[in-house]
Amino acid sequence: MYIAGVMSGTSLDGIDVALVHIEGSGVNSKIELIHFTTVPFCNDMKNEIQQ
Repeated sequence: MYIAGVMSGTSLDGIDVALVHIEGSGVNSKIELIHFTTVPFCNDMKNEIQQ
């Protein structure tokens, strides 16, 4: 199964996006990071979020 995770922390530097592949369950799980990137917020977006 492929899972995408998206989050933004309190630093307002941008949005972090990760794609992982998960096989199995519990202690027998295998998790592989496929891709990770941070998309920076532009100044206008930072200002709007802060309001």
